[in-house]
Amino acid sequence: MTIRLVVLVLAALYSNGTIAGQITGQITGIVIYPGAPNFHFLVSGSYTSKPSCAFHTYMAIDMNQPYAKATIDAVMLAYASGKRVQAIGTGTCPAWQNNVEQLAHFRTESAL
Repeated sequence: MTIRLVVLVLAALYSNGTIAGQITGQITGIVIYPGAPNFHFLVSGSYTSKPSCAFHTYMAIDMNQPYAKATIDAVMLAYASGKRVQAIGTGTCPAWQNNVEQLAHFRTESAL
C-alpha cells in the first residue's frame, strides 16, 4: 500500500501536466534569432507552474518540428489581431535555448 501511494504521488508530481508552465494573455512580443532553430513569443499575463529553467514569460517553438510553421502562423495571427491566447509548455527548456520553456500546446481566444 505504501509503495503504491509513493508511486502515485511521484507520478502526479512529475507528469507533464503538473509541471508544465501555462501563460494566458496577449502576445506582446516576438523574438527571432537569425540562424537559430527557434522562435520565441512573449505573452503578457501570469505564468503558472513555470519550470525553474524558464527565466522569462516567453515560450519557444522548435522550428525543426513538423508542426512549427502552422504554430508560428497561429502565433503571428493572434499577435496581429490582439487575441488572447493560452500557451502551455512542456515543462522543460530545450538545449538550444535553456532559459525558455518549449511550447507544447497553443490556443487562441476563440478556443479557450
